[in-house]
Amino acid sequence: MTVPNTTETFKVVTTKSGRVVVERPVSAVENVFNVGGSTLVLTADNCVVADGKLPSLMDTESSVDAYALLGVLRLAHTSHLLVVTHRVLAATVQAHKIWRVSGVIAVPISAPYSNDLSKAKRELKEKDLAKFLLDQSLLESTLEVANSGHLYYSSSYDLTHSIQHNYFSYQVNPSDTVVDDRYFFNQHLMHPISSLAPASTNVPWVYKMICGFVGGIDIPVQHDPTASPLTFTTVLVSRLSTARLGTRYVRRGLDMQGNAANSVEMEQIVFNHDFHSDAGISSFVQLRGSAPLVWSQERDLAYRPEMHLKDFKANADVWGSVEQHLKDLKRQYIGDLSVSGGRDFGQVVCVNLLDDAGFEGALTKAYQAAVNRFSDEKVQYEEFPMNKWCRNMNYKNMSILVNRVHQPLVNSQVFVASGDVPFTSQTLAHGNRSRPFKVSKLQTGVTRVSCLDSLDRTNLTCSILALHMLPSQIQSLVNPEFAKPNLKPYYSPVSATQNSSEPIDEATETGLIRSHVQKSKLQLSNLWADSGDAISLLYAGTRALKSDVTRTGSRQKIRGPLDDGLNSLTRYYLNHFSDGKKQDAYDIWSGRVSGRDEIWNTFGGDENPVWNDRARSSLRPFLPETGVLGAVVPKPVRDGLEPLLQETRGFVGGMAGASVDALKGSVPVWLLQGGRATSTLKVANASRRGSQAALEKDAHAGNRTGVDKQRRVSYAGFLASTAKIYAPKKVTNVTEFAMAMFAAMYILAVARLFRVRGSDFVDRPTLDDEALDELALD
Repeated sequence: MTVPNTTETFKVVTTKSGRVVVERPVSAVENVFNVGGSTLVLTADNCVVADGKLPSLMDTESSVDAYALLGVLRLAHTSHLLVVTHRVLAATVQAHKIWRVSGVIAVPISAPYSNDLSKAKRELKEKDLAKFLLDQSLLESTLEVANSGHLYYSSSYDLTHSIQHNYFSYQVNPSDTVVDDRYFFNQHLMHPISSLAPASTNVPWVYKMICGFVGGIDIPVQHDPTASPLTFTTVLVSRLSTARLGTRYVRRGLDMQGNAANSVEMEQIVFNHDFHSDAGISSFVQLRGSAPLVWSQERDLAYRPEMHLKDFKANADVWGSVEQHLKDLKRQYIGDLSVSGGRDFGQVVCVNLLDDAGFEGALTKAYQAAVNRFSDEKVQYEEFPMNKWCRNMNYKNMSILVNRVHQPLVNSQVFVASGDVPFTSQTLAHGNRSRPFKVSKLQTGVTRVSCLDSLDRTNLTCSILALHMLPSQIQSLVNPEFAKPNLKPYYSPVSATQNSSEPIDEATETGLIRSHVQKSKLQLSNLWADSGDAISLLYAGTRALKSDVTRTGSRQKIRGPLDDGLNSLTRYYLNHFSDGKKQDAYDIWSGRVSGRDEIWNTFGGDENPVWNDRARSSLRPFLPETGVLGAVVPKPVRDGLEPLLQETRGFVGGMAGASVDALKGSVPVWLLQGGRATSTLKVANASRRGSQAALEKDAHAGNRTGVDKQRRVSYAGFLASTAKIYAPKKVTNVTEFAMAMFAAMYILAVARLFRVRGSDFVDRPTLDDEALDELALD
């Protein structure tokens, strides 16, 4: 008989035959999980649940203790099980522990070569070796996301939904509210395991994770002058949507299904620290995301790339995307009325922080026109050009925006309930709850905040609005009258159009709490600044700008602009020369590309010969690991010189075969991109940008211009590619920053000297942006 697992970890065992066997987690209680079996068995082709013991020691190749599973990563050559081996407690929601993933490893499934490149080169044929090398690259970038410190989960609570949406999902059947899995970050990787049973069945090896931020602090609040202060725990949960997952510049605006780039749901949860004696809990949800229009910025080495905005008035499909997005906001956040006889006075408030003139002016005008055309009293547009209102670092004027949106914020209310928050994932504590979860008030609206990147100005604004609503949340927990839903709409004493910065409040009691919350403003602001840094790192590669304002409420005259300048330059480098590979990883996480054949045909295959070239070069190196050279040349020198020698060989070979006749079909991708090191872009993408079309036109004209241009592009590409070989992939210290700036300036100079389009030198993702394709067809 198998001894039951009683620890928080469980075994993941790789057998000598290549199978991976996973022990049943301790949280798998028989009366909750109606999937039988004591082990999960994974092979190269499928996953099954089986009854039986873990493999014997004699049959065990390796074993690891796991806290959770991220899912199954199926690549071109090998599948891997992503296993969480380290975690850190991030926060608690009552008794539910929320963990930050701090360590993930990939366990190969039925892979005799594992990650052993030397063995693979000895035993694999060239095409299989090409797939193996592609796998290593994709696995590296996928694990970078997994180990970034931005993944969170709870073994007992569904973190992918707000408390209100969890309430809808598990306890009531809402008539209109949309509750889906857009924030279930590892849903695609979990599919091979979650599909073992019907959707209504709990599978014990499924762990639902979010990507973003979770943090919590305790703050003392005195709600009554005659009473002792109470300690309230404030938890911030920021969930990044997978619906249009991507990096800055690569993903902007809406796709054609109405999904916004960099869309993040932020939930501020408040409950009494002593929740055993007082089980009240409240949450306030906001939304941030790219401006809800179909637009993009094509990277071309310019510091601020040119903006392309699709006119929704002239294109029915584009308007359909905008309309779908606004309708989706209503279905998510104002689909149901308040409880206990309350009424729905909530709205979707679209807060636009973009400039009303200059570079951002076109977006602002189109945004306002789109909301006006949507013409729904439930969707309100609020324009607040922050750069104008807060000119000369006068961020105290943000109170003007707060006063403008105060009325719809109060009318949208906050979620308020009492009792034990349900154990939606069901641990051993399930069934022992003595206090039913009773909801007294629902949030019936939401603010949607955006700027150009929806990072820096947006996070500052969201933090201010959250701190403004925090006293209302606490008041709802300490005063039963405030826990009741609104019976009539609240009208602000300050007009929504009045540009007043005088503070307003809906109740004297809340004003008293607000004065005490201000004493903890630094802690709360730091919590929001940490969240802003996390989202910015995921989207732009650096921490947020203006974080000093978010943290302290004022601008540091020297340190603030200096930090912003360094972060802006780092963003420029990463967004132009590093984001392609990162976007490929995001496309795998979100399931935009999946399956062995599809991954190989997308990232490799005949249309993109880079991995076949690398396999060929790997089998025939200039500096072999064995023999006389292998013994004489140190490994660091060999590893540093080999890519340069291979790049040179490819360049010389390509130039030797270059001719006008070669241009009549299709230009080799490595010639257009300037070297094999950056040849991950398909010819179709280059053709869309016009490079190939221009060369073919010259070639067909029969003049010398085509050959000259081909050679000019090739020389420039070779020079740029050699620089990219040694350029840093990350920027985490002063040395890497200096190297990154040198590489960027060098490549920019090469592009200008050889008169080559800057867009030919950026690091592009393999898959196109469908919204960008729509723009290109216009």
